[in-house]
Amino acid sequence: MWGVFFHSLVPEEKSQRVASYISNFRSEVDVITHSCGVLEPRQLQRMDVRIRQANGRSLPQKGMLDETQQGENVQDNT
Repeated sequence: MWGVFFHSLVPEEKSQRVASYISNFRSEVDVITHSCGVLEPRQLQRMDVRIRQANGRSLPQKGMLDETQQGENVQDNT
């Protein structure tokens, strides 16, 4: 059974799909980067990111990470 599965994979087709995925991903990152007012993705900072919660509200990522890190530090000290 496994032999049949592996024979059906065509690396040339997969490589095209992966290349297309990467190209689309980069385009989306460029849109986000431009929307945040920076020239390239590495200029993005934690304060530029907001995380949408299940209740529809969004919180800044910076605040969420700070709370998580503080909680981890408290747990590490006990």
